[in-house]
Amino acid sequence: MKFVVVEDDEAQRRQLVSLLMALPGAMVVGQASAQAPAMALLRQLDPDVVLLSLDLADGQGLSLLERIHRERLGCHVYLIGEPRGELRGELHGAAGIFDRHDLDHGLLPRLQSEMWRHSEPLRLSALSDQIRSSTTNQW
Repeated sequence: MKFVVVEDDEAQRRQLVSLLMALPGAMVVGQASAQAPAMALLRQLDPDVVLLSLDLADGQGLSLLERIHRERLGCHVYLIGEPRGELRGELHGAAGIFDRHDLDHGLLPRLQSEMWRHSEPLRLSALSDQIRSSTTNQW
């Protein structure tokens, strides 16, 4: 599964990348620190999942989320930050909102589940091929 991380704080971006790299099958294909370079990466790399900071220095976290949906890029976006009053109970089109101080218990299990669902059709297809092959070889 391909990930892009959009976070302007370098230390927090490294933490997110490290967290993702610990997931089997995860590939961080791009990183950005602001809206314009992030959009260019998303168009070019076609990631499955975007981890997007709500607190970008240019204040454009939610604007970027709106652009992603307006352009129908097809990726799942998870917002990372400290959910404030205007975000409580609303996802604004995001797949989830996670507190940056609780990534191991909130975000990580959700991403593992997302990756499992994403790979399930591949596993079923491989199993089907294996059954078909063993049945053919018996005759």
